[in-house]
Amino acid sequence: MSAQPRTDQVKLLVFERQIYAIEQIVFEVDEFCVVELGQTLQLSGREERYLAVTKHAQLFTIDALAAPNKLLIHCHGSARIISS
Repeated sequence: MSAQPRTDQVKLLVFERQIYAIEQIVFEVDEFCVVELGQTLQLSGREERYLAVTKHAQLFTIDALAAPNKLLIHCHGSARIISS
């Protein structure tokens, strides 16, 4: 039997010692990826479902209507994406 890559891995966002399920990675560019969370996350008094994580492990809220170079709005600190 040959080894098959796992396709059922779940992606998770780790932020402020909490773990959040990622529904999907919406898109990726060299500097960051935008994720859709399975549940909303409250940041700065707002409920957020779509967030960006940079290659430097920083979590940003986004403006989906902005130009790509102005998509990242506010940095909320360190975060990372892991697979389970």
